Amino acid sequence: LGVLTCYILASEILATQTLDSKGADEAKPLRLSDLAWDRVHWDYLAGPEPSTPNPPSPQTGRRYAILSVGDPEPVLIENRKLYAEKHAVPYIHCGCNSSSHSRSRSSACLPMNTGKWQVYMCLLTLYNTTEAAADWYLYIDNDVLFLDLDRDLDSVVDSLSERETSFIFSAEDLASRPEKRHAFNAGVFLVRRDEFSREVMENLLKKRNMFRDPNYGFKDTLVWYGVLEESGGVNISRIKLAAMNDRLPVYFKRVTVARPDMFSLAAHQWREVAEKSDNPVPFLLHFLGMARRYHVEASIVCKSSVGNEAIQQAKQKACTMLDFGRQGVLGRALEYFYYTIGQ
Repeated sequence: LGVLTCYILASEILATQTLDSKGADEAKPLRLSDLAWDRVHWDYLAGPEPSTPNPPSPQTGRRYAILSVGDPEPVLIENRKLYAEKHAVPYIHCGCNSSSHSRSRSSACLPMNTGKWQVYMCLLTLYNTTEAAADWYLYIDNDVLFLDLDRDLDSVVDSLSERETSFIFSAEDLASRPEKRHAFNAGVFLVRRDEFSREVMENLLKKRNMFRDPNYGFKDTLVWYGVLEESGGVNISRIKLAAMNDRLPVYFKRVTVARPDMFSLAAHQWREVAEKSDNPVPFLLHFLGMARRYHVEASIVCKSSVGNEAIQQAKQKACTMLDFGRQGVLGRALEYFYYTIGQ
């Protein structure tokens, strides 16, 4: 027992020293050259063939691409493929090449809360390609559903951007949840490929460890806040005030923060929005997959009968391709368990 106690005490001391030294390192900017850029890879999942140039929109001449990263989930991905095929937009999934003899991901995929590290590296990699070149990229988390399959990206960009807009986000639901500390959600955004967004992506990588709140888990959003306040003059307090008083969208010189039902609606707002008879169909539905329970939430939405006729028809189209049986019995059981705890 004495030996075990000494071992535990020694382990705690070493762990504390490691954390202290790690904290000191985190105060310094990271060097982009230290990242394993050669391990970043991407694949076309749907849309135009990779051998053909990315086709421009016939209305505006803009070129678009849809991007997701990380481990592809087996169900909602079919909805994203359907949207990409319908609108002839390349759907690209990005991840890391890990060598066959290695059991861990490459250094390009460092452990983090939401895997956003990969997002910034993938976008910067795509910026430098010709075959995957686009004017605007729509980044979506793996727990996102295209609810309005008929709406094209031209209409989204035209309705929510100004001449110098580089980023489009959705605000958090602060009117009914004022305790939320987010101002916008970084799990879905549209980004224009330009020098400003390139600079922001590079700063997100360099400064990821420099904006911290020890009592707040979602560090990636904090980094967005810090970088955009520095680079684009974005005022987070102004976004929160506009969201709480229903005065969205709010425009900054380079950033738009939209009303959720105009761009990306959080799933917990689904019933509230759908029950309003005059509400248009939300473009995207974001299940905010906490504790991996978003398949349960998606199946509940797909089976629901709330909403006007337009919303019901859109939901039926969006859910047609979804086979929740592909998830596996164990996966579904775990999600129901996590969902129950979350509720």
